[in-house]
Amino acid sequence: MDIIWFDRYPTNTVGLVKKNKNLQYKKFDGVMYPYVIYNNDYFTKISRIMEKDNFKFIVAIRPHSISAQYLSMICSSINEINDKAVSINFISGWIYEEEKDFGGILSDLNDNSSNIERSNYMLEYAKEFKRISNNGFYISTTNEEVFNVCADNDFPMIIPYSWYKINKFDLTGKKYIISICPIIGDDQPDNVDIENFSENEFIEFLRGCEASNVHGLLLMENKFNSQYPTISNLVRRYRNEQNSKDILSD
Repeated sequence: MDIIWFDRYPTNTVGLVKKNKNLQYKKFDGVMYPYVIYNNDYFTKISRIMEKDNFKFIVAIRPHSISAQYLSMICSSINEINDKAVSINFISGWIYEEEKDFGGILSDLNDNSSNIERSNYMLEYAKEFKRISNNGFYISTTNEEVFNVCADNDFPMIIPYSWYKINKFDLTGKKYIISICPIIGDDQPDNVDIENFSENEFIEFLRGCEASNVHGLLLMENKFNSQYPTISNLVRRYRNEQNSKDILSD
């Protein structure tokens, strides 16, 4: 099971290098970066900082902002540096008010289009990307219609934990990552993307996901409560326990 950190807050290249080294020390398998129009291009940054190792990068993309052909070219170029290091998270996009002045790309579909229009475009885009590209991708799955298309086309998905825990979808045979915002040891109001854990409960949650053959976890922190130090320490503790069991079993 891959454990990925969602690095939601943009930083400079020096900050990315420092954070990625810390993520690897804490035994994460990779990092995902958001789509932020006010930030620099993550593909360029990844090309500068990536090393010849197994650490993975996932970049969130609004499909209507770039052609499938050109995105495939970018990914293929980076993956020549380190094979299969870069994957894409296709998102229909939550459009902020300040972004609407830009409008995204100048075409029939842009940032001012409805969420349904953007979702439909994203799914057709994913079909084209899969047809022309060998690069990996995930679809952010936010409703049943998107899930059904992903299931029919065997698209890997990123699914909210709030859906996973109530068995909203039949995930048998599907490749998926669960996105979750864990709050460790704090009382927080209930929210669809926030789950409260004690430290031991979080370790048990990781064990349970592994035992259930979950393909990956995308961990993020609540923007109102920085918990990266606590969460990352628990991930390292969990992975150290795994390694100890593997050594004993050998």
